[in-house]
Amino acid sequence: MQWYLNLSVKVKLIISFSIVTILALIISAVAINSSINSFSVAEDIHWTLQERYGRINNARTGMTVVNNELADALYHQDSLNKAEEAFPAALKAVDALQTARFPKEIGAIKENTAAYFKIYTDSFKPLILSGDGAGAAEIFNRELMPRSRIIFENLTYVINNQLDEARGYADTLSDPTPTIVIAVVTAVALVFSIFIALFSASYINRNLRYVIGHAETIANADLSQEAKSRSKDEFGQLVDTFERMRQNLRWKMNHIAKQSEQAVQQITNVKQIAGSVQTAAKDTENRAITVAAASDEMVSTTQDIARNCETAASDSENSSQITQQGVQHLEASINGIHEQTEQTKNDARMVEQLVEQSKRIGAIVETIEDIAQQTNLLALNAAIEAARAGEAGRGFAVVADEVRALASRTSKSTQEITGMVETIQNDALAASESMQNSVNNMNELASSTQGLGDTLQEIISTVNNVHGQITHIATAAEEQTTATAEISTNMQSITTAAQSLASDASNAAAGVDQAVEMLRQVDLALGEFKL
Repeated sequence: MQWYLNLSVKVKLIISFSIVTILALIISAVAINSSINSFSVAEDIHWTLQERYGRINNARTGMTVVNNELADALYHQDSLNKAEEAFPAALKAVDALQTARFPKEIGAIKENTAAYFKIYTDSFKPLILSGDGAGAAEIFNRELMPRSRIIFENLTYVINNQLDEARGYADTLSDPTPTIVIAVVTAVALVFSIFIALFSASYINRNLRYVIGHAETIANADLSQEAKSRSKDEFGQLVDTFERMRQNLRWKMNHIAKQSEQAVQQITNVKQIAGSVQTAAKDTENRAITVAAASDEMVSTTQDIARNCETAASDSENSSQITQQGVQHLEASINGIHEQTEQTKNDARMVEQLVEQSKRIGAIVETIEDIAQQTNLLALNAAIEAARAGEAGRGFAVVADEVRALASRTSKSTQEITGMVETIQNDALAASESMQNSVNNMNELASSTQGLGDTLQEIISTVNNVHGQITHIATAAEEQTTATAEISTNMQSITTAAQSLASDASNAAAGVDQAVEMLRQVDLALGEFKL
């Protein structure tokens, strides 16, 4: 059983309930199997009595009706019609018989039924219709009756066997063996379940009493009794836990006893230190009063510094605003200089264009001068040719003189225009050079002015930095004032605390005496434990 003790309580319970469940399943399986067998037997009885017996009974009834009607037909011809009507049902019932269980008997029934119907059709019916009753009676007794006898004997045999089979099924249903098996299995399962329940309850109760006993031992301040576990399940773990708790308590109690002795010695030292603290607290009180007075004076001084810094910050802010306005005016002047420079550059470009135009005019005038000289030369040649022509060329000579005079005036005019163009070119060149010099001067002035603007921006930046530093100093002075005031307040609190500390040190000395007495009581209480 050691393997069972090593299992956990959970596994033990699971195994117990699993066994009970398996037994219940076995009982259920046996009962279900018995019910299934009973149902199968009942179904076989139903099939035998209703289906098989029904088919055989239908065949026997049909052949009985046919045979009786044919017997009556020997005396009453009307019965022949009734036999004709009964034959299809009888033949159908015989044909529905199955040869699986009784192949010999059912085969004989079907064979003789077919022969019976053939004899009726070929011999018996024609004789009846022809009025030969004696011949029909001979055929009936000699051929039809033996066939019907064989048919009824085999039908009776099959019916008796089916009834015997149904009785066997009924005997099976009344067999008490399944009930006995179920009762035995149920009794075994019940006994085993009771055994498992009693064993589990006894095991759990025994382990609980063992654990409770050790718990009561520890509760009675006896830490010398060792607890030994007898299993590895949860109860064994619980006993091991109690044992570790006992060992820890025992060790801690010993440790507390030793620490208590040391605490008595240390508290005695604390009492001496408390006296020193009381003396130091009085000295601290006197020094704190001196520091508080100095702190009040520092508060007044830092407040004056903060006010002066606020005034300086306001002045530096005004200076920054004035300088900023000067920079704005200077930037406007620089923009005007740049605009004037651009305008002068445009004028210089126009003068240069004028010089170019005057050069083109000079070239045109030179061309006209060349044309005038050539015209004058041609007019002179024409006059010479006219003189050679004599009287005939006089009119042409007059025209030549006029042309030469016109060429001479044109040459003079072009010379005057050339002089004027040269004067314009010289003036335009001088104006262009003057404008270029003006543009250079304006650029230098703009550069100088831009440098002045940068200088003013640096001045503004410097003033802003100074303003920020002054503001920072003012803020720091205010914070210093607040801190100094807080220091003064804290020093007053320290003074009060020092006074309270001196009082507390005196009280601590009294408390130490009480602590020593309490530790002695602890030693007495620890002495009650059995370690």
